[in-house]
Amino acid sequence: MPLLLARNCETCYQSEGQAGPFLAPNIGLIAPDVTQQWLPLGSDEAARGGCFAIELKPKQAEKVRSWLVDPSRASFKSQFVRVGITRAATEGRKPAPALDADYEGLFSGELKSVRRVIKASLGQQSGPVISCFLEGERTRVPANPSRAATIVACALARESILRRLRVAQQAFDCLDIDGVAIALAAPTLVSVDVEALLEYRSAGVRLSPTAETAEKVCRCSPGKLAATKPKAREVHREEAISTLYRLEMPDLLNLLHNWLVALTLDDISIIISAMKLTIPVPSRRQTCRQMGVIRLDEKTAYAYSIAVVDAGPKSSSKLRKKIKNELVLVTGAAFQMQISA
Repeated sequence: MPLLLARNCETCYQSEGQAGPFLAPNIGLIAPDVTQQWLPLGSDEAARGGCFAIELKPKQAEKVRSWLVDPSRASFKSQFVRVGITRAATEGRKPAPALDADYEGLFSGELKSVRRVIKASLGQQSGPVISCFLEGERTRVPANPSRAATIVACALARESILRRLRVAQQAFDCLDIDGVAIALAAPTLVSVDVEALLEYRSAGVRLSPTAETAEKVCRCSPGKLAATKPKAREVHREEAISTLYRLEMPDLLNLLHNWLVALTLDDISIIISAMKLTIPVPSRRQTCRQMGVIRLDEKTAYAYSIAVVDAGPKSSSKLRKKIKNELVLVTGAAFQMQISA
């Protein structure tokens, strides 16, 4: 993960009133397997048996984040997490509302909820879990799924990576893809090469007070969007569009760039690797220089390492590509629902 992006994630997290220094995990870029990229153990510690790892794709637990969503799609999009819509459209099947509970449980940070989500997802690898590894080789499922789910859940509950990720995702995205299309059509950007101006930025930016006000007008929680009647949605949407169109070019560009940063955060993978220790040692958090340790009982302890991969900054060309694909995906997933009904 680019250092500037990591720092901006931390800035967002700290702004929510949280405390504690940010200890970046062992970080890589688009690696197919990081199960062998171990941080050091303690001087008197040793591991035994094979290492295993689970890869999570925690794509935005919040389904939509903006009043700018097209009214004709707002009701549908407020029901499902984006990854559910994307997978359903790609695989030609009905999106599953259960994914909502899965991702909400994962981001909750509560040990029991995280364990339930991981355990349920391990079998079919259709929820947050997308890959399992044993000794660096991909495998369908760990030998002991219940134990693996407990270890992974304990590691995630101990670290704050999921909470930080969620805060950063929410902080950087107030537009949704529908809002991106509206922003690009703003009069001040019509004759501007937006992609060229955004291409070489690598981290989110602090918005001006005017842009922050527009951000608040545009942002909407999924629950509120779903509960609001169509006419009221349209009123909110018109207000948001009007507010966007009053922004100066630099403010619009900053909002679009922050959306690209949010897209990066939505697409990362988190890989949790673990190995059983020969002698139980006290629990500890992972640091930049040493693996973390969790104790399941007095006699059993596991060393773990949490890594972030696939965190390369998104190209500004993604703006128009995502707009083009959005209608296809939502229409395809909605059509599958009609067929199933």
